[in-house]
Amino acid sequence: MTLSELRTELRELVALAGTAEKPKPDYELPPKHGMAPGHEWVIDYRAHDLYDQTRQWQVLVRDSDDVADCVYIHTPDSMPGDYVCAPTLEARRLAMAILAACDRAEEQSAGVTHLDGRRSRKRRIGDRVT
Repeated sequence: MTLSELRTELRELVALAGTAEKPKPDYELPPKHGMAPGHEWVIDYRAHDLYDQTRQWQVLVRDSDDVADCVYIHTPDSMPGDYVCAPTLEARRLAMAILAACDRAEEQSAGVTHLDGRRSRKRRIGDRVT
């Protein structure tokens, strides 16, 4: 196994480790927040200034009865304070579509057409290293 192959494998494992379980919210919304009470997950968009909220994905849920089945999404291209309100069913479908697209993009970049092919490729690589 070459150093390049090892680095590629390590990048793949780190990417998988970051998606293995559901992340906990980054913040509990403070009482003065316009969407409080609730929780927020923040994803930095192409790491840069961590305090520049215009370059972040923000996902919020409100802990109130009138909107308990909605997820609020702020994209890096949204105006400050603008959120898309998505019912939980649509938000789950969006999340699954993003996961599926990520899997597909990773398969394409690795030259593998499906998960079984990826597993067999890893086994072949592993067999060479003895």
